[in-house]
Amino acid sequence: MRITATLHAWLVASALLMMATPTLPAQPTPAVATARQLFSLGTRARDQFVEVTGEVSRYEGENAFYLEDDYGVGLRIVVSGQRPARDLRVAAAGLVSIDESGNPYIVAQRIVDPTKVEVVKPVEVDTDGDGVLDPADRCAATPANTRVDAVGCPLPIWERHRTAILGGVGLLALALGVAVALRRPSGAPVPMGSSALGGPSASGSAAVDIDEGKTIRVARPDSSQGTLQILPGRLEITGGGDQGRVSDIRFVRDPMAQGEPEMTFGRAGSVSPTHIILKSQTVSRLHAKMRFSGGRWTIQNFSDTNPLMLNGQPVRVDAPPAPLSSGDTIDMGEVSFRFHDR
Repeated sequence: MRITATLHAWLVASALLMMATPTLPAQPTPAVATARQLFSLGTRARDQFVEVTGEVSRYEGENAFYLEDDYGVGLRIVVSGQRPARDLRVAAAGLVSIDESGNPYIVAQRIVDPTKVEVVKPVEVDTDGDGVLDPADRCAATPANTRVDAVGCPLPIWERHRTAILGGVGLLALALGVAVALRRPSGAPVPMGSSALGGPSASGSAAVDIDEGKTIRVARPDSSQGTLQILPGRLEITGGGDQGRVSDIRFVRDPMAQGEPEMTFGRAGSVSPTHIILKSQTVSRLHAKMRFSGGRWTIQNFSDTNPLMLNGQPVRVDAPPAPLSSGDTIDMGEVSFRFHDR
């Protein structure tokens, strides 16, 4: 038993040390997005590497221009070199930043036309002396010999010192495995519901009360999740195949969450008392969000591809949160609800 536990710990430590070999970050592939999507995400789009296609509508200052997407939404693009000609259709790729007003803009690393032919050449000089030829250098005067990312900014501390950190974790795992092997008598059984290190296993964890129907999966609050405050209001299921199968959805406040209470709806994610899984293919991964503020619930659309309907009228992605009143009908794809304020 002691030999087996020690060997297991040694293999874990060896794997961690092999993972610790320093590697330079690979150039990421940008996610294709629209200006409209970035504005709907707001500050959550910060530091995302994206590519936006549109028409050059106007210049701003000496190093920026506006790119208008197919929805007519203009997005500011900041460059360190030449700007493309007005009315030219281009694709700008780079990191998303947020200005003082909370609006997204892109610090461009490359600008190409829709056929991927480079329109504006990047600056091929080390403008800040940090050893990186970066066309959109956001971190001037980076200390010499500092490992940097694709735009010349220092990597996070854990990336720069990954070898030492993971090496220390590996040695700690080895020491812990040896200590456990020495403390447990040879041949002693492991208690049911516990791991080899004495903690609860997955099979011994508290059960979650799941209410599941044809299209809806809801986690009901229970005592294992601590004290949850029940909030005013509920959703009655009126369409989608689960009428009468799944009880009304009640709203709760998560004691661990910060800010105003929220409920999210979508096809993806892990079910919880504050996230409702809608399994229909007519529902987006993140479809809608409800928020309780000032004693009233509001709802906001987060889906570009599938409709959110409120009282039979579509809710736009860029629309502000809509207040809910008792009796309002809500449709997310083929799933339908009726809101009650009590």
